Amino acid sequence: MNKIYKNASWDATKISYGFKYLFFISCMIMAGSVWGQTTLISPTGDGGFENGSTFAANGWTTVNPTTDQWSLGSVPVVSSGTRCAY
Repeated sequence: MNKIYKNASWDATKISYGFKYLFFISCMIMAGSVWGQTTLISPTGDGGFENGSTFAANGWTTVNPTTDQWSLGSVPVVSSGTRCAY
């Protein structure tokens, strides 16, 4: 019976090291996927307002009501580029 307990403690040590190794590998995989950056609307490409003077030229479709219509232009609050929608 002592032999069974001795092997069981050895297996527990191996399992403990296995879990530590698995945890380390999992953390490395997750850390690799965290360091990404996604540009949803590029200010200089389609979606930004620098390609043309209309919404269609910039890849946008507008549904304007009769009042409060969207416009393209250069107002003082432009953060990137020369044109924006307002």
